[in-house]
Amino acid sequence: MKSGTHMTKYIDIEKKLLDKRDELRARVSSIEKDFNKGRSADSEEQAAEAENEEVLIELQREAQQELVVIDEALIKLEQGSYGVCSQCGEEISQGRLDALPYVINCINCAN
Repeated sequence: MKSGTHMTKYIDIEKKLLDKRDELRARVSSIEKDFNKGRSADSEEQAAEAENEEVLIELQREAQQELVVIDEALIKLEQGSYGVCSQCGEEISQGRLDALPYVINCINCAN
């Protein structure tokens, strides 16, 4: 990672991103383990498992999408371009970054 003011300014955000990435990777791994375990022979239980599987597939998809944007934010941090709106080039407000550390657009461009 680059050192300097830009990186120092976002050290807490980097930690948030890394922690969230670890949490999401663990979630995806847990979901994959659930998919790999056997299913019940009972037809009623199979129906419940099928419903559960649909929910797990959606949770896995959402986690994988969030991992992509977190990785993109971490790359921007490393390159020194983090916190700059990808559309207008203005700085993204600290409050917005604190709330959504992986955003790429300022609030004006996001609307």
